[in-house]
Amino acid sequence: MGYTTKFLMVLVFSFSLIGCDVQTKDVQLIEVKVFSDDEKNDKVAQALMYYSPAYFQHNIPSITIENGSAIQPGYVRSLEKNKSYFRVFYVMSNDKLKLSTIKKIKKEFERHIPKMSQEHASAWELQGKESALKSQWLKEFLNSQNAERFRDDLSKLLPADYQDYFLNTPQKVQEKLGLVKNTIYLRYQYYKPFGEFKEQLILNYKVVFDSGLTAAVNISLDKNQSVSLIEVLPLKS
Repeated sequence: MGYTTKFLMVLVFSFSLIGCDVQTKDVQLIEVKVFSDDEKNDKVAQALMYYSPAYFQHNIPSITIENGSAIQPGYVRSLEKNKSYFRVFYVMSNDKLKLSTIKKIKKEFERHIPKMSQEHASAWELQGKESALKSQWLKEFLNSQNAERFRDDLSKLLPADYQDYFLNTPQKVQEKLGLVKNTIYLRYQYYKPFGEFKEQLILNYKVVFDSGLTAAVNISLDKNQSVSLIEVLPLKS
């Protein structure tokens, strides 16, 4: 089960996105413009803030575990200019974040966000196709009484014992949440290989169950669009 733990740690660990009014903050805005369509650019800018902090740490060397909580990624859109920006708040009152480090991080973000935006946009057509296919697949998988028939859909990179564990997911979800009523596609993240992690496309859904409960569900796909991970996070009512 080492595979599961390692992967989930990367996906679940997150920067604090909520600041306190008494905090002194510096702000950085980086325009996102990879498409000629403003609405597509806006979707890209929004999606970037949902990438794993581990991915940011890999590409922004000056961000560390120690100062990461003082760096708050986000997004903003200027309605007047119809431009969308990747936004970063720097909590100046956090003693783990030095002014000299902020200057370095800003330069690193300025270099990385345009590249990251291009990489994200490169999966636009793929996610459009896969999000629809996997939406139906997700409903059928989570509502199944015999998940064994889905084994061939799993990534060949998954160890056999993890595949067995994976196929127990529908039973566990049905016991806790019920049967899937409908799925709502939200967004995606596209990761180039980094560290020990392979290339992957992650599709984010909101799932509504017949019990009235809801969950955030993330499906990770390998480079062959086979399923390598499903993360089900129940949402508060």
